[in-house]
Amino acid sequence: MAMRKKWQLLAAGLFVVSCGTAADLDEESVRTTEEQTLSFDEFRTTLPVDDSGRYIVEWDLLLDDEQLYDYWLELPSSHPGSLIINRLTDGSTPLQASTLTYCIDNSFNNGDKDKVEGMITTVVSNWSSAAGKTFSVTRNRSQDGTGCTNANNNVSFNVRKLSGSTSFGFFPGEARSNRELKIAGSHFNSTDFGGIMRHEFGHIYGFRHEHIRLCPAENTSYKELTRVDRPSIMHYPNVCGDGNAPLGNLSDYDKKGARCAYSGQCEWIGFAGAANDIGVSANGQHVWAIGNTPATGGFSIHRRSGSTWQTMPGAGVAIAVEPGGNAWVVNDQQSIFRYNGSTFVQVSGAARDIAVGANGKVWIIGNTADSGGYLIYRRDGSAWTPVGGAAVRISVDPSGNAWVVNDQQNIYKYNGSTFVQQSGGARDVSIGGDGSIWIIGNTPELGGYGIYERVSGEWFKTTGSALRISAGDGTPWIVNDQKGIWYNRWE
Repeated sequence: MAMRKKWQLLAAGLFVVSCGTAADLDEESVRTTEEQTLSFDEFRTTLPVDDSGRYIVEWDLLLDDEQLYDYWLELPSSHPGSLIINRLTDGSTPLQASTLTYCIDNSFNNGDKDKVEGMITTVVSNWSSAAGKTFSVTRNRSQDGTGCTNANNNVSFNVRKLSGSTSFGFFPGEARSNRELKIAGSHFNSTDFGGIMRHEFGHIYGFRHEHIRLCPAENTSYKELTRVDRPSIMHYPNVCGDGNAPLGNLSDYDKKGARCAYSGQCEWIGFAGAANDIGVSANGQHVWAIGNTPATGGFSIHRRSGSTWQTMPGAGVAIAVEPGGNAWVVNDQQSIFRYNGSTFVQVSGAARDIAVGANGKVWIIGNTADSGGYLIYRRDGSAWTPVGGAAVRISVDPSGNAWVVNDQQNIYKYNGSTFVQQSGGARDVSIGGDGSIWIIGNTPELGGYGIYERVSGEWFKTTGSALRISAGDGTPWIVNDQKGIWYNRWE
């Protein structure tokens, strides 16, 4: 039996798919979680069909029967995300050829054909600059006119006008009969024409709708390229509670995602060495690690020095870094130490984890067992003040209040008087000096567990996976289950 394509996608601020503009969306075509309970035949009957006989999903994605079946199999309840790119069943992520040719049929007059050509030249230049790769898309004028159809194999794709109000692109690797750029007449004559064409060429270069990771009941067979990105050119502006602004230019994360896909310059960069824990100061300038060399007290301690690590005295199992660059360490006997600029000096108390905020406030997970983990303390002067609650991991926000994760993977934030539970589940938490909130989630992945950032009260999945995270100035560093050390190039 022939292998069917699956509409899997890479997320990072972009998704691969085709679509219409906000003003033209049919609210009745928006799928709900009820679709998950429909049989394939029932689901198929709910969808509109275009003039080529293919089904329309997500407003402007065209699928044949087999593609639609694979799409239906992947329907979830929800899956937040970012820029994403099309992926096939074998796990490959097909990219568009560097050189494409096209023709324009007579649904456009000669002057309008030139306008289409000019806009294509502009938007291809936009995507080329973003991807760090030269794309060439050339009009073959000799193929224009009545012979410019999806049966014309002298060009890569054909362009035609539709009488409806939705434009359509296509994906890399599509059969020639499906490689058509269909431009709605209302779009051609609108002030949003440039944004719409950038969006459709986003599909042509493999990117899918951004909003399908924000709204429930969308296909989730994709991989992220960047963090969630509402300003993305691939995000419909009037869905998922967003405003009705027109599509415009490529966002910063569109550019980053395209560069990742086509030039290999992706979000996480590996750093030399191996670690069990990582600590970064709130200004991002000082990076320390608990290494992987056993020593009395746990594992070796290292401080970043350029592109290498300087071995420091002592050993530990958990580490945090002050804004000024000195580290606090907890060893395997739960003893607490602070680096004074030349050596580690023991501090009173006992702890299992430690954190330092951007304002220098120090908190610990103590050594007294209680429901949820171990009791939580704040350092006030030279004393440790119990604040109530119990947990296993801790971080401190710029105002000096703690965020914790307990042994049930529940997340809590201290509000100045008590701990208040937050949404989601986590195995580690870290707050950046810029106030950004990051967690290592609860979903197993290759390398550990998924990484999420909190945006407007919601957790959005970014790329990568890890066991430990330190947000620094908002540019997080992570350690995965292979002890590998990585940092985020884009935050």
